[in-house]
Formats: sequence, structure tokens, C-alpha cells
Amino acid sequence: MILSNDPLAPHLTREERNRRVLVGFDQSQRRLQSCLDQQSGKKDSTSSGLEPLKADALATQSKLQPRNLRRDPELLRAGMELIYKIEEATNVSCGEPAGLDRALLLIGRKHRGALQ
Repeated sequence: MILSNDPLAPHLTREERNRRVLVGFDQSQRRLQSCLDQQSGKKDSTSSGLEPLKADALATQSKLQPRNLRRDPELLRAGMELIYKIEEATNVSCGEPAGLDRALLLIGRKHRGALQ
């Protein structure tokens, strides 16, 4: 799952990189919303740092479109950075992820230095 979803894997076309970051971004937003829903009953939910990530995701969502990714390749890196931040924060706040979320977390850890 990691190999088939890593936008920075070697020998990918630009279109495939863009597709992978869009899939990852959509998945991380679902994980974030699920985690926020889980946290909504707790008093400390705002201190978890998830609300600012939700605002960042909403702001980025309008920019992270296929045509914009074709024009500005730096958006790919920004999208990956946000995916990693979301997956890391939800890992801390809501527990170990599974499936694609786990793969995205590990992809982000693998490329941590390249994303900063």
C-alpha cells in the first residue's frame, strides 16, 4: 500500500504523482473529520490541534486541484506536507491508523526531511 500510494516514488509521471497526492489528501481529510467527530465529546478537543488542521485542509482543498497541480508543482509538496501533519496529529489524538491512513503516515515519515 505504501509503494502504490507514495507520490514521491521514483519513475512516476506527473499525472500519477498528482493523482496520488489527491487520493491521499481526500483520505487524510476523512480521517481528520472522523477524529474530530470522535473528539467532539471531549473537553480538550480544541487543544488537540485538530481544528487548525481542519482550517488548513479547507483552505488547501480549493488550491489542490489537478489543473493547479499541473501549473504549480510546489503544490504537490504542500499537499503532502499537510497530509503528513494530519495523519501525525490524528495518530496522536485518535490512535494508530489502519489501511491507507497508516500507509500515508509511514510515507510522510519516510519523506519527512524532503517535505520540510
